[in-house]
Amino acid sequence: MLTRPTLGISGLDPAAGSLTHGAVYLVASETPPLARALLFGNLPKGSDRPLLCVSSADPALLPDTACLDERLRDRSAALLTPLPRKRGRAEPLERQLVELAHYRARLQPVGGPMLLVLDEAETHLPLEHGSAAQRSLAQCRRWAAETGHTLLLVFSAQRLDLPQLALLSQLGIECAGLAFGQQSWQGHYTWQVEHWQGDGALTIPTPFPLTLDNDGRLQVDTTPDGVNASPRAASDRQRVLATRSSLPESAAPSQNWQLFDTRAELLEAAETAVAATVLFDAADSADLPETISRLRQRCGKQLKILVREIGNSRLRHSDEQLLLNLGANAILPAELSLTSVLSLVGSLQQAVYQGRLGGETDTLEAASRPESDRGYLPPARFAKAVSATVERSRLIGIQNVLLILHPAPGASPLDMLRLCRFKRAGDLCTADREHVYLFLFACRDADVDTALCHLFRLPVSELFADEVRSPDLDSIRLALEQFREQEGFSSLPDLSEAIAKQQAATTVQRAAPQDKPRTAAPIPAPLVRRTPMPQEA
Repeated sequence: MLTRPTLGISGLDPAAGSLTHGAVYLVASETPPLARALLFGNLPKGSDRPLLCVSSADPALLPDTACLDERLRDRSAALLTPLPRKRGRAEPLERQLVELAHYRARLQPVGGPMLLVLDEAETHLPLEHGSAAQRSLAQCRRWAAETGHTLLLVFSAQRLDLPQLALLSQLGIECAGLAFGQQSWQGHYTWQVEHWQGDGALTIPTPFPLTLDNDGRLQVDTTPDGVNASPRAASDRQRVLATRSSLPESAAPSQNWQLFDTRAELLEAAETAVAATVLFDAADSADLPETISRLRQRCGKQLKILVREIGNSRLRHSDEQLLLNLGANAILPAELSLTSVLSLVGSLQQAVYQGRLGGETDTLEAASRPESDRGYLPPARFAKAVSATVERSRLIGIQNVLLILHPAPGASPLDMLRLCRFKRAGDLCTADREHVYLFLFACRDADVDTALCHLFRLPVSELFADEVRSPDLDSIRLALEQFREQEGFSSLPDLSEAIAKQQAATTVQRAAPQDKPRTAAPIPAPLVRRTPMPQEA
């Protein structure tokens, strides 16, 4: 009695991994590494029956091809390159099968059926024409039944659109087996068996978490990450669900897009999504963190979650980092055109969320919040507040900047602090006897110059002679350490009262009734003292 060939995936239920002689099986892989591992790593180990594989992929990309090499040497397996296309068309599949059947005589052992594998089967089976594909696949089934050979058609699912994937699922019902393989995250895959005639009964549909062993072969993932992954088939990868507000320039760009008037309607439609793309607008962002967190936990890592800024609905850097850590794949800035947005959505179809699932929302939200203070703090309080902020915000990767500014000649740190206008919570300042210390919360290094323009009434280049910039956690820690250890730190003056008096005087001056005609105010003396030119004798 002939032994059944198998897929050779270690740990896979025989009911989902063994193959019947004289039958046709369909496999659709959405990632080339999975297909390569199956073709050149697993299948050569799956059976002692002759193996004939037609593929243009390179087996050398696998870490270990010893089993394939041995089988090629003893002629129990052969690896063929697909026939070149004629006038842009592939040779009819049924004609190729007849020619490939003759190759069986070259393989060992002599006699008996073989396992024939056709990679990139979408180039041979006309899925763009439903009736033609159905006729061609029917001829494949007749060929397999008459010859006793097992035919495994491997499709590159990333090259198929939604109608073609739907047709493939429908055609697979008439075959002995149909399975979809896709990447869950880096190095981990999902093997979704829709139906399969194997060795034993199988609950259908059945998902199996897979990973790669040290030799680059697929195996069932029995680690906690694999067992708890709850893999599901990703047949909706090209589907896009979006709020109507996220595309104010356009109606639905294609039939794959669905637009919803409210966020609640979108959430309801996305509850069963697996690998679709969900596009939110950034308006009314108060409940967006909880929404994104719930959706990511519910749908897993294959779902793409994008947030688009619209008009003046801009997100602060800390809010962006919070959303990215809670489950968003990307934040799309308002400056992106509609064409660029559509291009990005298309390019992210194969993306897998790389963040950690199960993070505590409250902890992450706390890390994104700035200090309630803003503006001037006495030196000791400033150092303590900045240190606590950078340590807390590093949990979600928020970038902060600490600036040490040296006033221009003739100006004091107090003069500079009086010119500051703080509007954002978490932006803090202080001074020692020679420098102004400015902490910008959730500010990227590239945005510092813009932030300084908003903080000071006069051009910064005229106010300060030089600056020392600390744009990362380590350099901020070092700057704070040097600030605290300077001589006389404990006796540095508290300038709160002086700054408050200046602000109060400015407020009273602005609020005073204008009973008399306005006269030109005297021009204040320049902050930068200039040395007078010498008199000629």
